[in-house]
Amino acid sequence: MPVSEAPPPWSFPGHLIVPSHERRHMNMVGRHAMHAGFMNRKLTAALLIAAAVLTNAAFTVLGSVFNYPDVLKEPAGSVLADFRAAQGQVTLWFTVLALAAALFVPIAIGVGKLSTRPAMRIAGG
Repeated sequence: MPVSEAPPPWSFPGHLIVPSHERRHMNMVGRHAMHAGFMNRKLTAALLIAAAVLTNAAFTVLGSVFNYPDVLKEPAGSVLADFRAAQGQVTLWFTVLALAAALFVPIAIGVGKLSTRPAMRIAGG
């Protein structure tokens, strides 16, 4: 293939050189993604922070109330007695832990929507 027929260097997948007209389009897509739909950059960041704070709070309280996760090494009879003694708090904080884990669903969608890569945009819904 003669040099004049070679495709431009930015057409190769994964190549880092992007012509200026395509960069402008990518910036417009990024700006649109920030404002499109319910998920945006600030909400995604807030959910990430909330998930981290809730997870740490739940583990801390469960550690003090129920000796979690060390309680998993104890015999079942003593674990059940400890659970019955603090059942309300243990149930509440395990629920908080589960909700913190569930926050990763909208976080994943938000990260996918904020990306300019086609595969991530598809994954983001």
